[in-house]
Amino acid sequence: MVSENKLEVLKKDSLQIIFSYSPTGFGHLRVMDALQHGLPIGATSETFGAEDTSLGSLYRLISIYPPLRILYERLQGGWIEKPFTAFYRWMIRTRPFILYLKLKTLINKKKKSVTEILFIATHFALAHKLGAIKEELEKETGVKTTLVVVVTDDSPQQIWYVPEADLITVPSEYTRTNLLWYAKKAKLKETLIKVNPYPVSPDFSKDLSNERYQFRLRQVDPAGYDRAQIALPISGAAVGTAHALQFIKTLQDISERFEFHVICKEAPYTLFFLHTISGMPYVDLHSSYIDRRIVDLYEEAYEKETIAFEITKPSEQAFKALLNPTQIGGSILLFTKPVGRQEYDNLNFLERHFLIPQESDRRYLYEKAEKKESLEDDERGKKLLAESVRWRGLILPYKANNAAEFVLWAFKQGLFKQMMTCCVVPSPNDPERRELDPHGVEKFWNLVADVLESKSR
Repeated sequence: MVSENKLEVLKKDSLQIIFSYSPTGFGHLRVMDALQHGLPIGATSETFGAEDTSLGSLYRLISIYPPLRILYERLQGGWIEKPFTAFYRWMIRTRPFILYLKLKTLINKKKKSVTEILFIATHFALAHKLGAIKEELEKETGVKTTLVVVVTDDSPQQIWYVPEADLITVPSEYTRTNLLWYAKKAKLKETLIKVNPYPVSPDFSKDLSNERYQFRLRQVDPAGYDRAQIALPISGAAVGTAHALQFIKTLQDISERFEFHVICKEAPYTLFFLHTISGMPYVDLHSSYIDRRIVDLYEEAYEKETIAFEITKPSEQAFKALLNPTQIGGSILLFTKPVGRQEYDNLNFLERHFLIPQESDRRYLYEKAEKKESLEDDERGKKLLAESVRWRGLILPYKANNAAEFVLWAFKQGLFKQMMTCCVVPSPNDPERRELDPHGVEKFWNLVADVLESKSR
């Protein structure tokens, strides 16, 4: 746990904490929100967002159009990643002038009271821009600057390496090792990279009352009558809205046991989706045109309702698997098709830590569901049913109809009932047990305090 004395450095009047983020989806906002809510009492902060929405538009196109998605995923790995990263980093860093002027103005306004600025960057684009202007900003303003970069997926993509960062935090030793290897090969300035458990929102980490936990258990009881509450957050790029519609309709057609809480941004490209689901009596819609409000609505849905399931892309949401079902955010995670290398990497994190079934077991489950066979019919099925108490999520079949049918089959098999009793405890075979610590936010601020202290000596 965190020492309160150590955190005093974050409460100094002379320190201004600035969270910088990019409008490329909700993932970076959610991580920023979690860290901001976890600041010690007495520390003050403000947010600084990029106004350039071109990256967000690009990600939406990549998510929607398969040829662009294939090209993007190829650029994220293999031999081409290194030259592409070098070009992309150069492109990002050659246009920091407007950012420099804005920050210089902001610093000059606070100059009488502020002598230190701590930047927390949850997106690589702004992180590189801040890195490019960091030294000049210090010389011009006389204000000491510290840059901390938070890698928001367990994905060692080379673009996340920011040479000027004072600290880069990553979710696993796997990502740390690979980023350090890249920096050495690319002959980049060495910087400090620390493994820190993923920063899950402190609001999600709160324990449910016993009454609410018992209700969550009843929702997944095949012999029960309580309706299962399903959260369905739509990504910032609104990828998968057609899939979501088909899934909801199919599941509702074959069972009336489920109710949905859909969280979605109001935008021109979501109008049809919002109009269609707004008339469905078994859907509770939460929407806003403001990105930060969407993040709040998502957390409010978990606070007000006892959510049993969440259907989501394996984005940064995958790390809610670090929570237990006895906690507010501890719903069973049902993952849709990954988009981009980072989402495949996040699933690999869960598989390495035995929080989802291994690939061969997943294929076996799909086959059993397709044939509508019971897990009790053979020894392997019985073994997996027993092992499912360790699982926090499942990867759904990619087709919406198949996914809905699989969910109902797993429900009837008692698979979800078993999973709802999971207690996230590292396996004795897991060499990196520390990565499963649910106190990532607290530990993050501990690491940042260490960096600030070392710079002040």
